[in-house]
Amino acid sequence: VEEGGKADSLEQPLLVGDEIIIINDVELTGYRQEAIALVKGSYKTLKLAVRRLRSVCVPLWLMDNDEQEI
Repeated sequence: VEEGGKADSLEQPLLVGDEIIIINDVELTGYRQEAIALVKGSYKTLKLAVRRLRSVCVPLWLMDNDEQEI
């Protein structure tokens, strides 16, 4: 997201890890260039559908010793 760009002006900001799946009713096929072209080609309205994964906190004491990360 470029500071001052179209995606920067969204009502709800994008977060690290968000996956944009639809831009202005066009389902993305996974190519970054396609997404950039759709964003730049939008005139006044930029409509995004975003998949946002929720992070789950797991206390260290619930994890096996092999899984612990510090």
